Amino acid sequence: MDSVNTSRRKFLVSSAAGFGGLVIAQSTVGKPVINLLDPGSPLVIPDNFEPCVWFTMQSSGKTNIHVFRQEIGQHIGTSLAQIVAEELELDWSQVSIDYPEMDMVQFSKTGEQNTGGSTSVLLSFEPLSRSAAVAREFLVEAGAEILGSEPSDCYAKNGFVIDDGYGEQISYGQILSQTVIQHEIQPEEMAEIRLKSKEDYKIIGQSLDALDINEKVNGKARFGIDSYAPNMVFGKLSLGPTRLGSTISMVDDTEAKEIEGYIDTISVSASGFPGMAPGTEVALVIATSFPVAMRAEQAINITWDVPNQQLVSSRDLMIEAKSIQQEQTGGQTWLEVGNIENALENNEVFSASYETAMIEHAALEPRSALVQKIDDVFHIYSGTHMPTTLIQGIAAVLEVPPERVVYHPHLIGGSFGDKIYNDQIMAAAMACKKLDRPVKVILTREDQFNLGHPKTSSFQTLTAAIKKDTNLAYQKRVSAIGHDVVAAPQFPMAADGAIYDDRFDKTPEASPVFGARGIMSSADHWYDLDHALIRYFKHDSINAIVPTGAVRTVGNFYTIFAIESFIDEVAHEVGVDPLDLRLSLLKGVGRNAGAEYSVDGEVRLGAGQVTVGGAKRLANVLKIAAGQANYGSVTLGTNSGQGIAIAGAEGRWNPTFSACVADVSLTLGGNISVDRLTVCSDVGIAINPLNVRAQIEGSMLWGLSSALFEETVLENGRLKDENFDSYKWQRNDRIPEIDIHIVENGIHPSGIGESTLALVAPAICNAIYNINGKRLRSLPIKNHLPFA
Repeated sequence: MDSVNTSRRKFLVSSAAGFGGLVIAQSTVGKPVINLLDPGSPLVIPDNFEPCVWFTMQSSGKTNIHVFRQEIGQHIGTSLAQIVAEELELDWSQVSIDYPEMDMVQFSKTGEQNTGGSTSVLLSFEPLSRSAAVAREFLVEAGAEILGSEPSDCYAKNGFVIDDGYGEQISYGQILSQTVIQHEIQPEEMAEIRLKSKEDYKIIGQSLDALDINEKVNGKARFGIDSYAPNMVFGKLSLGPTRLGSTISMVDDTEAKEIEGYIDTISVSASGFPGMAPGTEVALVIATSFPVAMRAEQAINITWDVPNQQLVSSRDLMIEAKSIQQEQTGGQTWLEVGNIENALENNEVFSASYETAMIEHAALEPRSALVQKIDDVFHIYSGTHMPTTLIQGIAAVLEVPPERVVYHPHLIGGSFGDKIYNDQIMAAAMACKKLDRPVKVILTREDQFNLGHPKTSSFQTLTAAIKKDTNLAYQKRVSAIGHDVVAAPQFPMAADGAIYDDRFDKTPEASPVFGARGIMSSADHWYDLDHALIRYFKHDSINAIVPTGAVRTVGNFYTIFAIESFIDEVAHEVGVDPLDLRLSLLKGVGRNAGAEYSVDGEVRLGAGQVTVGGAKRLANVLKIAAGQANYGSVTLGTNSGQGIAIAGAEGRWNPTFSACVADVSLTLGGNISVDRLTVCSDVGIAINPLNVRAQIEGSMLWGLSSALFEETVLENGRLKDENFDSYKWQRNDRIPEIDIHIVENGIHPSGIGESTLALVAPAICNAIYNINGKRLRSLPIKNHLPFA
């Protein structure tokens, strides 16, 4: 190998810090990396070019993208790889992905790595793009040195450094097989680098096949249940009569001891997400195999102490929720604009209330976990959304420093938020410590349902100040909307609400709202109103009975259902078509204008720019969806109707601006048929359009299932449903036509994993009203059918 002279560093000369520290030297050192997708073919990566934690280039020119976000079926690895490949000018055929193990040292380099809220691309786009762009310039300089060219005369393209002046080129593989570039990218270098313009993209924007498809099809991909360790034992949970609060007073395992392979039954705590679900005591049956553990659990007699205060049902909690709202107990301001009290005093008042039920995650893959202790370090083999939080939580439970916990990621076979909660990992870790041997805990479907963290039920009341004067412009007929939300908190930390002097104000006063994170998503809608007051009322009693959790799209599901149903009701009250009223209130004024596009002629970049364009982008997708659906067509039959809904979900800080039109018909038996869903989403930048479409389609189907069927009922402190025989969801034989339209009117990609889910329920309910005049204010819709 040759040594390369690094004295000629001509690019980015405007950087005050420069690019000092670049060293190109000889090396033949290699290191192994776990290949999660194909463990039978481990990766060996020579240290030729590892400029950052996000990717490593081998001497062959092959590039491995290190994925620290969690793969749940959304193909996040492929999207992140496209981001890197674009700015690094890679040959896509030379790109692969891997999932490194995670520990506190790793997190010091990557920052917190938790997957949720459709934030993976949103938050990763900037650091990955900038790191790749800086690395590209390193390769250009090294390639120019070998070619005997000036770096300013060379450029990178498709895995080559090219000098057009002399007609010469050299591949990345040739560069890295001769030299080793030893440099760690610095923050100031990332800040100075100039990224490509959108019109120059060649890999971003292409519908490339997912990089992990083959392994998932041929069985080589590693899921949590595939984990194995020598000398491991298996744990089967035995749950109490109530979801929370039941404690074990006696375990009689006399009969179980007659079963060959049975070892012991121990009592452990399964607390899930740190800070959630205290007091979940369970019995863990230990055996040499999981079938033996299942048999032994049936033979064990457990005596439980069940507190009477835990014997609560869903009906009791909804009655309490209504009481909280009526008594105005403990409301916290999430959004305030102007003075709603004056508006309500000086206008006609219209009000309506909405209810939603608890919903299970109902993921196809039940949770599992293997915990193994090696040299005083606890190793976790499982699939989870939140490895950073997991490591810290497990360390606290085991009473060891976080540095003594390592997480080995596994692919996740469906989650919808379920794998945020680590009840089974907590149980396996405690058993591993107690037994001093590897313990693998697997949940059965029944365990999964009853150790779940369902979406909170909600009760919401909206009140509008309106005028029914048809001589007024549409937007003048609605001056104020108040919105009270009663729901259980899911995360212990506070979220920032906002108080604006008026609708033109762009610099609000912060209003900390405790327990509102996720719960109030999209309640602070994009409608231009002179006055608004949105308040959150914590329903703590729910979490004392059953720990609620972040189920797909979290608060958006019920806040958007209420808001978009109510806007429709208000439109009919003031004599305006619901489409026209919405468009009149989406002018993007003041707080709804979105982020500033540029300053002094320089376009701003970064995740904070995802809102550029604001409510006008929401108006645009509404127009497109309405046009594509032929909204308001005179050809609709007498038993058919259309309904619309819009939102900037997952929330104002990560909005995918979307609109949905539902075509619904009424059957002769009084049931409904959802015939077509037309949706248009502005995703800012579509990294992989086909995958964006797949994500939207899955989100719409989840929304359809939740709207029509899904609810889990609490009876005497325990969730009633235990399997798919009683928990109903959308069937494949009744799926409507889904017409998806994608637009890209932003400068930063937004999250698309959940954004359109919440539109389905209000669009369907608004369509039903247009058919038969029946206004549905509670979900699921099945509870209202058949119509008389």
